[in-house]
Amino acid sequence: MDFSKLRATSKVTTEWSYPQGAPLRTGWLRVDTAPDHELYWEEYGRADG
Repeated sequence: MDFSKLRATSKVTTEWSYPQGAPLRTGWLRVDTAPDHELYWEEYGRADG
């Protein structure tokens, strides 16, 4: 595959199309202990379902 022109033709930007609200919940999930490794997560959406 030739990816040489991807940068010139890509329309992807770092701007969001919709404003992002505050997360409902956040936290850390431990996935390993040797060495310690954690993933940060956020939950978005409507609280009522």
